[in-house]
Amino acid sequence: MVLAQARAPFTARIGEILRGERATLGRSLLDVQRELKIRAIYIDAIENADPSVFPNKSFIPGYVRSYARYLGLDPEQVTAQFRA
Repeated sequence: MVLAQARAPFTARIGEILRGERATLGRSLLDVQRELKIRAIYIDAIENADPSVFPNKSFIPGYVRSYARYLGLDPEQVTAQFRA
């Protein structure tokens, strides 16, 4: 899978993969927000590896997992790579 190729720099690369998958599905940030009930600013922050946007960092892994599942990617693999 594409994720196996995402090694370095990890956070920027995984964000690109997530953004690319979203584009492939033809979904906007607002579409994702509506369907997942996760603010578009948080989805954008995940795609840009910018944790400063989150008021509570403990929610980030759950958001990443939900977003990966929504995109049809392995949520555990994406979350593990996001934390790397």
